[in-house]
Amino acid sequence: HMAGATPFLDQLLTAAQRADTRLPELKVFICGGASVSPSLIRRATAYFASTIVTRVYGSTEVPVTTVGSTEDRDHAADTDGRPGVADVRLV
Repeated sequence: HMAGATPFLDQLLTAAQRADTRLPELKVFICGGASVSPSLIRRATAYFASTIVTRVYGSTEVPVTTVGSTEDRDHAADTDGRPGVADVRLV
């Protein structure tokens, strides 16, 4: 599992493509901390086929306040989730 800001996911995707690896051991990547474009989530989801890639929203005080969809890969690109949702499975 990994979490990181938008530039980190973008650079990870670029580096993995250059190294011709799809990082099969990576199961979850939650991305936030800066504007997260739906196209980046979709590109990462398509490339890292065995990885759930989703957006999150948080702040300095509470790093992860919401998590986008972990079950609907297409919807994960368009939402940061809802506050108060306690049933998030990242395992």
